[in-house]
Amino acid sequence: MISEKKEIKESFTKQIIQSLNIEFLNFIEGVIQNKPYDTLLFCWIDKLHSRGLTIEDSLKIIYRARRFYYLQPYRKNIRNSAKSIELARGIKKKNSQKSKVLITS
Repeated sequence: MISEKKEIKESFTKQIIQSLNIEFLNFIEGVIQNKPYDTLLFCWIDKLHSRGLTIEDSLKIIYRARRFYYLQPYRKNIRNSAKSIELARGIKKKNSQKSKVLITS
């Protein structure tokens, strides 16, 4: 049971990393060496997997979160940058709420 969950999580991670055109072994080495970008991606992927999102939805959120991350290049604390996922999801919700208001008006 535990190994099945591990395999599912590893497959999820691997598919997302490959979709981002990153070599999986280089990514894992970067996480082990605690490289900021690889570690950040790993945290994002782990959080999205724990929420039960699909790979497609996770990729959309990661693309959006990466844009926020790149727009703030001087961020010193990597833990705070994980909030960009929440920001990306919040913007999506706000946009969908606005469109509902526009449709009903």
